[in-house]
Amino acid sequence: MTDMETSVEIVHGIPEALWSCATALYDDAFGPKFAVAITASQQRLAMLADSLTLAFAFGAIKDNRLVGLAGYKTHDGSFTDGMTYNVLLKHAGIIGGSWAALVFSLYDRSLTSGQLLMDRIVVDSSMRGHGIGTRLINKLAAFAKSSGYETVRLDVIDTNPEGPQNKRTQWFSGHANRELWLPTLVTRVRSINNNGA
Repeated sequence: MTDMETSVEIVHGIPEALWSCATALYDDAFGPKFAVAITASQQRLAMLADSLTLAFAFGAIKDNRLVGLAGYKTHDGSFTDGMTYNVLLKHAGIIGGSWAALVFSLYDRSLTSGQLLMDRIVVDSSMRGHGIGTRLINKLAAFAKSSGYETVRLDVIDTNPEGPQNKRTQWFSGHANRELWLPTLVTRVRSINNNGA
């Protein structure tokens, strides 16, 4: 392992002391896409602070700073479990909250039996290219296997269908399913077999 790799620790469950870092990192990556639902960045950050369940995520920590995270969803809960209608109303009002709930509902997908859903993955822009995303995916896959799950699924909001695949989508080999009614939502599934993730 390189010095960079050894200096980054992957943990299951992001420490509460890094809650604000998780919120900012999440919004930095997905805020532009979430802006369709909640335009104001401060509203989104406040909403996310009330929504993220840190126990349902793997974090990459370097020098007490959160530099990457991979959330997940199971039938027991999810990284974004707290993103409820009441929370949306609290931070965006009746009209804005109802609109946000409608937009988010379009991307809400149910789980199948034996499946773990990767609920977003992001690496700090200053730390990309050092294998942190790959390590987060591998840790999540190992957790899925040890917990008895058969598959790991990734739903990607793909605003550039013709663009090149990144590392997270390359890990999910096989055909990508694209919904006819919502073509920007791409689903990829990988089996967790007995030979490893």
